[in-house]
Amino acid sequence: MEFMTESFEVYREIDKKLMQASKYLMKIYYYLQPFNVGEEKKLFLQNKNDNPVFSYYPLDYFPEEISESLKSIEFPNDVIGDFLRQKRDELLLRNEIISFRGNSDIVIAKSSELNGIPSEELVSYAETVLKDKVNLPKNLPLKSEKRIKIITSEEMKNKFNEELKKYGLNDWEAQFTEKSIIEVNPEMKRVFVPRKRFFSESESSRLVVHEIGVHVIRSVNGYNQPLKIFALGLPNYLPTEEGLALHYESGVFNEDENNFKKAALVVAVDSLVKKMNFKSCFAKLKDYGFGDDDAWSICLRVYRGGGYVKDHLYLQGFLEVNEFIEKGGDAKKLFIGKIAINDLPLVDKMIQAGILNEAKIIPSFIK
Repeated sequence: MEFMTESFEVYREIDKKLMQASKYLMKIYYYLQPFNVGEEKKLFLQNKNDNPVFSYYPLDYFPEEISESLKSIEFPNDVIGDFLRQKRDELLLRNEIISFRGNSDIVIAKSSELNGIPSEELVSYAETVLKDKVNLPKNLPLKSEKRIKIITSEEMKNKFNEELKKYGLNDWEAQFTEKSIIEVNPEMKRVFVPRKRFFSESESSRLVVHEIGVHVIRSVNGYNQPLKIFALGLPNYLPTEEGLALHYESGVFNEDENNFKKAALVVAVDSLVKKMNFKSCFAKLKDYGFGDDDAWSICLRVYRGGGYVKDHLYLQGFLEVNEFIEKGGDAKKLFIGKIAINDLPLVDKMIQAGILNEAKIIPSFIK
């Protein structure tokens, strides 16, 4: 592997342009989230429409300008230039997905190109997991439908802030959001907590590991690198990112329902890419024993924006990380930033060449 180390400033300039574009494009989940979910859910569950018709918030940037800016970048013909080019191509795909949200054909095709589609082996594994769910005794309600609400959003926010301080991340802070999901924003150094949610005690412990121990720490270590793309995420980093989070949270959160939902996401994505509509996917999840609320939320995640192919990566990454660790892989190396398992040979070479720094923080749950 050859690095153009004598002209490292060239990489920095490219890195800067990619980070500028990412300020908009990393908000893809916001742009794909409908604002009329409540109304459409009500109509759907009342059998007044077969497939929800979603509406989206206006864009706060100009996709054409971002596309032109990204396409104008010239890359060195070496290994670092290559992964920077791959990241540029990922950002261009994100830009197209955002631009054409609501157009199923384009969004499904572009998000499949961005994230891949679930393999037959992964779908088969997920279906096996869900068959176990069907065979549960019928008199046992799903844990998600009988969750004991003992941790408030205020308490959850405080737990996050205590964990951030434990790692010396005093410039980070957990704050409330009106959204329904927890979100980590590395650029703002914020962890956003839904204001109106409740959590079980085991769930709150899981989220501390998942959000702070993996997402925040990998981002912080990434920002400690000379190229900030390591905080944004190298190409194809996401399966490893979510796989690490799921692997380590399993030590504190063993609820079967969480595993079932990850498997259900694989089945839902497979249904989407096989051209099944929202109603058919919903019915399939109901057959696996999910209640209306869970089946709806899973379908919404997958079919939003026209059909965003991504959520199979949670289970895929979980299995990949498990295999990596079981074979003696050093998980600490995966915390130098947002990298994939397959990036480790390149990362080792860059560390040896003095280009990358060792991980600044290692989560306390990794021995």
